[in-house]
Amino acid sequence: MNSKIYTEILLKEFSLELDEICAWWCTHAFDTENGGLYGEIGDDNSVNKQADKGGNLYGRSLWFFSTVAKHLNSEVYRKHAESIYHYMLDHFVDKEHGGVFWTVDAKGTLVNSKKQLFVQAFMIYGLSAYYKLTSDKEALDLALSVFNLIESKARDTVNQGYLTVCDRDWSGQENAVLEDETNALKIMDTHLHLCEAYTELYEACGSERVAYAIRHCLDCFDKHLIDKENRYLRTDLTADWKDRSKFKIYGHNFECSWLIWKAVKVLKDKELEDNFRPRILQLVDNCMKEGMGRFGEVFESYIFESKTLVADRAWWMQAEAMIGFLNAYELTNDEKYYEGFLKSWNFIKQYQKDKINGEWHWNSVLDNITSPKKNKVGNWKCPYHNGRAMMESYNRLRSLD
Repeated sequence: MNSKIYTEILLKEFSLELDEICAWWCTHAFDTENGGLYGEIGDDNSVNKQADKGGNLYGRSLWFFSTVAKHLNSEVYRKHAESIYHYMLDHFVDKEHGGVFWTVDAKGTLVNSKKQLFVQAFMIYGLSAYYKLTSDKEALDLALSVFNLIESKARDTVNQGYLTVCDRDWSGQENAVLEDETNALKIMDTHLHLCEAYTELYEACGSERVAYAIRHCLDCFDKHLIDKENRYLRTDLTADWKDRSKFKIYGHNFECSWLIWKAVKVLKDKELEDNFRPRILQLVDNCMKEGMGRFGEVFESYIFESKTLVADRAWWMQAEAMIGFLNAYELTNDEKYYEGFLKSWNFIKQYQKDKINGEWHWNSVLDNITSPKKNKVGNWKCPYHNGRAMMESYNRLRSLD
């Protein structure tokens, strides 16, 4: 088939999929009783109306609806972005200490007031996108206020980098650990999403302080978070950067590769570009070598101690692989990356999409025998990964054509 014709087919497929993702969320996800978004919707589209509502869901969804409204010039999606924004202002923003809460209950009452940096990052990410859409200075000022709190209260001025979580008043960093089994003071994911959020914020405001913070994040990846010898990302570390990682997550290789490159590019620094170009390609190559299946899908992780490959296939990893492959192809013009991109998309169409109830399954249908069914909506599941993959793929293909 003529490559130009095939590209047009892909562009139509991405546009259609984006429309379907938006339609599903507009139909199912908005809480008509209490406002905002439902906190949990099951794989079968069943709504848990009593579920807590998470800040990750709101920050990421604000980013998505703001970005897709701008991408499609849609007044409908703009109004959805506005409703999410105002719900966040009313229920998630800490008006006393600044920043955003981790969770509220179904009626919007505070449940967990911890200042997880993860959710602070997505607040900045969503608010920056909302400002790009609306030019609402209140949103930009709020994003900058959270940025200033992170930089003044949660940045490690001794060892570099950022801790994981603070108390509500931004104190207690010496005991700031995420409530999981790793007990890590610093985690890669926090740094990645701060870098991602700061990049979006810099695009919105052009502040040199934000540019400096992006450089700081990139330096953390260069010195501490990218294992240059083994070509993967260290996930969990001590305050002074000793590696405590129990596994490597292949989807992070892809996600990090293109988000780091985007951060590098906005700074327009050739020295940084020359340093990071081989690093991000190595992350993609490592995943291609050991973290992918015969259908072109991305596997979950590799556990170091047991030398075990966890072969589950989560939706977000497949979405990030699409962008990671396409970004690598743009950098190299190497067809192996374009083929990886096409295989990722074909896998999603065949095994990740819910062809009956809409949206994407948490795990692929190939995993249903061994993996529990998970949510369509939750604090870790929203249209951020798959919706973004459709927009990024569409825009990048258009620019290559």
